[in-house]
Amino acid sequence: MVVHQNCEIDYADSQDSRVQVAPIVSEAQWPNGPWRQIKKRDLPSFLYLPPLDSEAASEMGLEGAWPDTAVALASTTCVSRGIVKPNRILSLSPESLPRLQEAIVRFSTVRGWGDDGAQTAL
Repeated sequence: MVVHQNCEIDYADSQDSRVQVAPIVSEAQWPNGPWRQIKKRDLPSFLYLPPLDSEAASEMGLEGAWPDTAVALASTTCVSRGIVKPNRILSLSPESLPRLQEAIVRFSTVRGWGDDGAQTAL
């Protein structure tokens, strides 16, 4: 997922050669992950993305249902816009952008305070 400062690659300055991206992981890919906390928004290092049923996914051009997923903000990196833009599959709706912005602010604010184990101990 592109997490560039304005959250939209189409509106980035033409002089920007790279964008910030964070990987998306599904519950199937990471079955032992802290999904209960991710879904409750207890972990600031993740943005939870709810599933889409087959019908909703089809309306967005996907071939099948979209599973429970999360954006792993702690794994954010920079990549070339030339790689990201032609390979875009989906984008967040305008109504969802505040959730991404809030997640980025929460993560940036508490980053380095402790790990998931420390949060669970609270």
